[in-house]
Amino acid sequence: MARTLRYVTMSLLGLVPCHEAAAQSLGFVGINVGGSYERAEDGLIGGTGGAGLTAGIRLSQAWTGEVELWVPGFIREAGPGKHRDILISFIAVRTMGAQGRPRPYGLLGVSFGRTETSVTSCIAEREATPTIVDCSTEPDVQERRQDRYYSQSTYALAGAGFDFPVWRRVHLAPEVRVHLAIGSVIIRSAVGLRMEF
Repeated sequence: MARTLRYVTMSLLGLVPCHEAAAQSLGFVGINVGGSYERAEDGLIGGTGGAGLTAGIRLSQAWTGEVELWVPGFIREAGPGKHRDILISFIAVRTMGAQGRPRPYGLLGVSFGRTETSVTSCIAEREATPTIVDCSTEPDVQERRQDRYYSQSTYALAGAGFDFPVWRRVHLAPEVRVHLAIGSVIIRSAVGLRMEF
């Protein structure tokens, strides 16, 4: 009984070796930092940095259910606008290999995107009539107007990465995720820092 109590106390404090602590893990919370590259049939091509929050629940020794929120920066469009897709993903993660060692994993899921497009319009006076003009070349701009448009989209999600135990219940997880929808693809590479509980 005393030995069990000591082991439970040490596990809660994170003082047991990585492989023993990992065996007791119920799930994790973490942050991801990296970049996104997006290409769409409407001519949008570009990349930007981003960050996200993630949480997972261990379903078995090999399977984890994960939820992630990813918020990228804006990508400049060909015209006067900028664009980004904020993603919420629901993921099944399959981890391979022995506990306490670097472990590869694959993932499948679905992402729901909130597309945000921001367009700047400039107005100048032309023959006593307000006219929309090019903001970058027009010297007589009288008014700048910022308009935002929102839409939703659904993506299939696949990816792979490695889970590296770093210290006690702290793990580092470099990965690549691909979000695929009709007419659009988002490729993300990120490094996650996760704390198991």
